[in-house]
Amino acid sequence: MRAFFAKDGLRRFKRTILPFLGVFAVGTALLWWPTNWCCQEFVKAIRDALMVAGVIGLCIELWSADVLVEHTADQLSEQLVGYGLPKAAQAVIKSLVHTRRVYRNYRVVYRIERPEGSDRVAVHETASYKVVNNGLGPENYKPKLFEEGTYKPELKSLEYRGKRYTPKPEINKRTGVVSWEPSCNEVPIAASGANEPIEGLSSDKVCDVRWEYRMEMPTDYSTVVAFAGVVVNPVVEVSGSETLELSASQDEEHACTHAENGALWEYGRAFVAGQHTRVWWRPKNISS
Repeated sequence: MRAFFAKDGLRRFKRTILPFLGVFAVGTALLWWPTNWCCQEFVKAIRDALMVAGVIGLCIELWSADVLVEHTADQLSEQLVGYGLPKAAQAVIKSLVHTRRVYRNYRVVYRIERPEGSDRVAVHETASYKVVNNGLGPENYKPKLFEEGTYKPELKSLEYRGKRYTPKPEINKRTGVVSWEPSCNEVPIAASGANEPIEGLSSDKVCDVRWEYRMEMPTDYSTVVAFAGVVVNPVVEVSGSETLELSASQDEEHACTHAENGALWEYGRAFVAGQHTRVWWRPKNISS
């Protein structure tokens, strides 16, 4: 039912609800069929059938359609998604396939500084992206960041939906992982079509997010860009000290565009939650 409040709700109403209302209206009109006219039994049967069909159709479309579609999708998923795999594996695949949030215009910028004589580098990272909702109804969202505590992560800024936040770090005592999450409520993201241009989306259909933070790591090391959801065509930019060799992952099937000695790695593909790409750096005086 929530689909009727979307942008194309009127078209959906005309194609689904309106025919059932018409059938019910015709059946109701036959209640006034004159008693002295012929075909009384036939008209009565048609009248009752039309009224019952209208009521059942309205009930199914307004209240039961979503449940039936979801149940059917679940049953089909067991047969089509990861067919023959254990239930636990199918559940993982299903969670990836049925996701609604998509991260677009995803860009991660690394600036790596190496203080003279130090065996550590300062890694400045800026991650920016737009979260859109490809579902049928609104989806709530709130960003969250995780980093290893051993890298001494320090959050510089967080912005999303046009506001700036300064969440306090939380440390997992068992793993040492540091996380940041705003204390405010989640923000709703209205549904949008999968093929709608990002530039044309209204402000309620997109959530701009920008993280900026700093870490300390060894001079010959690497880090990963871990994706928390479906990411389309991400871009990684790496720059920094002239004493370091810098590089990033390049896909085997030429899905990554990178100019020689350039700072950009552009991935012409999609990633799902749990996948990642990697960035490396090492002193230039160390042979490969």
